Amino acid sequence: MVSRTIMRVILDSNILLSALISPHGAPDTIYRAWRSSRFELVTSHVQLDEIRRASRYPKLKAILQPAEVGTMINNLRRALVLEYLSIEAEIDDPDDAFLVAMALASNADYLVTGDRNAGLLQREHVERTRIVTASTFCREVLQNVGARVINYTPRHLCQECGTRSDEGSITSFSCSHRNGDTR
Repeated sequence: MVSRTIMRVILDSNILLSALISPHGAPDTIYRAWRSSRFELVTSHVQLDEIRRASRYPKLKAILQPAEVGTMINNLRRALVLEYLSIEAEIDDPDDAFLVAMALASNADYLVTGDRNAGLLQREHVERTRIVTASTFCREVLQNVGARVINYTPRHLCQECGTRSDEGSITSFSCSHRNGDTR
């Protein structure tokens, strides 16, 4: 069964900062697609703090305008901002654990990253969240979706009982656990 739903996407901080550094590259294309409401962006207070902090690194400070970073942070506050994250994931780069926590908390469809060395891309998935590069996301997702809504069969996982389903939408997914069936 195909459902209509708005796709949820997490953009790694390196993708967001790259969008400011390289206009018209894949990260900028993705950022502009979100600003055009082609998908729902998921962020968190942890990520907003990381972007502020990283933008002050000498290497980035030399090429980023503070006003551009401030505008991006203000725009990101309009996304789905996760208030609290349970950061318990064990990954190669502990600085990226909050991204895995965001994926788990939001049931995101995609996590887009440019960090090939941190091990996120090697994981390929965090439960239902697919981990891809910016170019892969542009090629496989943005070129194949409509202006606001996509048609796809989402994968769902009940956090309580582990039931998986390829039917229903994020909000209508039900499993035997939720239906009182204890099979």
